[in-house]
Amino acid sequence: MITRPRIRTAVLLALLSTAWFPLSPAVAAAMSDGGPPPAHGAFPSAAFDQTGRLWVVWVAGTRLLVASSDDRGRSFTAPVEVTDEPEEIDANGDARPKLVVGRQGEVFVAWTRPGVKPFTGDIRFSRSTDGGVSFSVPHTINDDGLAIGHRFESIGVNDRGELFVVWIDKRDLETALAEGTDYAGAALYYTWSTDGGATFAPNRKIKDHVCECCRIALTFDEHGWPVIVWREVLEGSIRDHGVVRFLDRDRFTAIGRVADDGWKLDGCPHHGPGLARDAAGTYHTVWLTGAGPQGGGAFYARSLAGQSDEPLAFTAPVRVGTPTTLGHADIEAIGRQVVIVWKERVQPGATAIFAMHSDDSGHTWAEPREITRTTGISDHPLLLVDRDRLMLAWHTADEGYRLLPLRTAAIEGAQP
Repeated sequence: MITRPRIRTAVLLALLSTAWFPLSPAVAAAMSDGGPPPAHGAFPSAAFDQTGRLWVVWVAGTRLLVASSDDRGRSFTAPVEVTDEPEEIDANGDARPKLVVGRQGEVFVAWTRPGVKPFTGDIRFSRSTDGGVSFSVPHTINDDGLAIGHRFESIGVNDRGELFVVWIDKRDLETALAEGTDYAGAALYYTWSTDGGATFAPNRKIKDHVCECCRIALTFDEHGWPVIVWREVLEGSIRDHGVVRFLDRDRFTAIGRVADDGWKLDGCPHHGPGLARDAAGTYHTVWLTGAGPQGGGAFYARSLAGQSDEPLAFTAPVRVGTPTTLGHADIEAIGRQVVIVWKERVQPGATAIFAMHSDDSGHTWAEPREITRTTGISDHPLLLVDRDRLMLAWHTADEGYRLLPLRTAAIEGAQP
């Protein structure tokens, strides 16, 4: 067991009801011990379980640590080590460890262990079935045994307790190189576990030619089947976004296109999308592009009604923030409420988190408001769902791990 670090973690609680409000000095002063340290490089990820307990995983050198909090981050349990032996952990850009919680309180963690060669790695997995007291010996999910790129995993668990993992994989690129044929980007691979992470099915491919270094956005439909958005590598090195909806464990729709931005880039922008599903069954996505009908920047779109076996189609893009938005926007939904958060540079040396919200499934949006800011190095903003409340998690070098309830409107039982 690892002793809880004696490092102050700022927990900022900005209670918002029908409007957005700035943080009060008294609330901003709320501090506690434990949790991810302020030092840059922790790259924490978090999730709430069904009881409202917060679970956080973060990087501590060559270890992964997990701790929990039953008071929304005011205090944390002593961290437990996930990695039984020290190992390198990919945590930079869009790469970070991921954590999800099952309906029976299981804690599932996935991450990438970098390989010896640049841009290579393996997808790793560990689970706790005893409430975070201990974790299983980590094992590798990609099953090809090749020292190539397997990176940028996303993990989710549906209401049946089935685990789904999807990642970017270069095994087909290696085959093409060996055969002397051209191959752009990497491929999208996935696997399922139907026994709570004890075993995983053989790896299967969704498609070829996806961007190599952008995070994958994942959610589930009303039947528990995955819906995924990622950055493509289309003909001519166009880096627009694709979307697919699973019909069962191994059948899925044709690949759709979120927006026709036409962004040509001979490289990876390290800016993946965000995705959420609301109570009405509408999908909401945000992404960054360097080009498009409205120019570059961050954009939002919602899905249009269609047949369940057809590719998802989306509305025309709506700009998020300004043309200079730093990207890495995140999105979440509860009931018909949808919230988007993103980073903006507000003055030399200062970065702020802005948010905008919709109460009608994305048809109309309130004006963006600044939520908080920092003058030091900062991580991407991440949104969490705690039963009937949306929460913003932001890790900064100066203030530490901050958790902000964004809205407290009563939406339990809201009808689509």
